[in-house]
Amino acid sequence: MIKALIVEDESKAQRILQMLIKEHFPVINIVAICDNVKDGIEAAEKFVPDLVFLDIEMPIQSGFKFIEHFNEIDFEIIFTTAYSNYAIKAFEFCAIGYILKPIQITLFKKTVENAIRLIGGKNKKERFSVAQQNIQNNRTDKIVLANINGYECVETKNIILLRADGPYAHIFFVDGTKKTISKTLKDFEEILDDNFFRPHRSFLINLQHVKKYIKSGKGLIVMENDLEAEIARDKKEIFDLLLQKK
Repeated sequence: MIKALIVEDESKAQRILQMLIKEHFPVINIVAICDNVKDGIEAAEKFVPDLVFLDIEMPIQSGFKFIEHFNEIDFEIIFTTAYSNYAIKAFEFCAIGYILKPIQITLFKKTVENAIRLIGGKNKKERFSVAQQNIQNNRTDKIVLANINGYECVETKNIILLRADGPYAHIFFVDGTKKTISKTLKDFEEILDDNFFRPHRSFLINLQHVKKYIKSGKGLIVMENDLEAEIARDKKEIFDLLLQKK
């Protein structure tokens, strides 16, 4: 059996979670339900859950305080939230499960199934810390990328550019390495900050790493490590303005 803890201050949300877990995931045993962070921490230390359903916005302390309490996190977390689109993207880029309020059954089932697969994985604390920092700062200083060993946290300042390849994105870094991720440029564009600009449908560049701009012909942006990015005709004027502000 999978041991689950619910830390949620809304009684209605508590009842819905209980009902949906019982109906769709009989393999999950709810060991405790708490309506505040303090009690949630005590329950987690007592029962050692595999999975925690955690509300972010609660009285006195937020759900992030629950995470901060633990030096290491051995359980998977699913956030229950009514947060903004930016926060949702931050969760997605840190491979963190979330359930939007009001709870939708389809998303609930998909999120719990994925969380169950991740139980026992590594880098949990780091993933949650990255998401928390990005949300609280309202900017993306780090993102989490999947690799064969699990997940890797990378600083966005070290990204030179991203190049589209169908449903994938190739990410090029200042140290000369490249990673291929199963996300589109649009996904990255929605989460990365204003240091990133999309000059062409196939490229997303970090303005901090622009080396040279060749205006002649169709136009070409030369980045550090001599990486090149095309620029669309309708993006040239705004790109000129951005370079002047650097």
